[in-house]
Amino acid sequence: MIIDFHAHARRGHGDPANLINAMDENGVDLMVLHPIVPTVAGVGDSSNEFIAELVAKYPDRFLAFACVQPLNESAPEELENLVKTYGFKGLKLHPPIQQFELTNSAIFPTLRMAEKLDIPVLIHTGPIFPRGARLAYGDPLPADDLAYIFPDLDIIVAHADPFGHQPTIAGRHPRVYTDTAVVFTRFARLIPGVGEDMLEWMSIGGQPGYSKLLFGTDANPNNTLRLSQTIEAIRSMDIEEDQKAAILGGNAQKLLRLQEGR
Repeated sequence: MIIDFHAHARRGHGDPANLINAMDENGVDLMVLHPIVPTVAGVGDSSNEFIAELVAKYPDRFLAFACVQPLNESAPEELENLVKTYGFKGLKLHPPIQQFELTNSAIFPTLRMAEKLDIPVLIHTGPIFPRGARLAYGDPLPADDLAYIFPDLDIIVAHADPFGHQPTIAGRHPRVYTDTAVVFTRFARLIPGVGEDMLEWMSIGGQPGYSKLLFGTDANPNNTLRLSQTIEAIRSMDIEEDQKAAILGGNAQKLLRLQEGR
């Protein structure tokens, strides 16, 4: 099973059916859609409600994470409702857009709720371009501290940079992962062997590096080329086929608590 762990859709910004077509063309079975709250001017509506509509329309192809503003006191209860009532599979946080530091204790009640619900948390790290977003909050380093504060929480520091901190943080902590969305793929396509080197580095904590990497594309209905580019980057790596299978879907199945054949 191949699972794109990191993709987007926005109301009025392209036909979501484009994602389904691209999945079929590239042999992708499931795609995890991530809303972003609040809506960013010029980017379009990527609310929980819209993403829930897409999952309801394509239940065999889309899964979704919920996004809440963790600085709000109501965020833990909102997250619990989204998971229990609408079947969201995880929590998406976007510190640059939501404008918080990862070690701000005001967000801890929301993370404790994610821990209670036994769902993974995907955190945007790295560059972000919309105006109003705070680049400083995209620094992945605070995720290292967060992993110590919440050792029983599955955390994905998104957008692995082979030359950045995400691989080291994922390698250091048993329940921290990273994904291939955009940054990894660009480097892997340009620099032969960089992906293999990154996986070796990610083994520093004693777990195989391939077991800490998730196939993610950051694809959206207006940019589906990222699917084929990312799959090509992973399949061209000089690693065993079972390791590629883990990156392409096996690791995601475990994090999403999916049964074989889902």
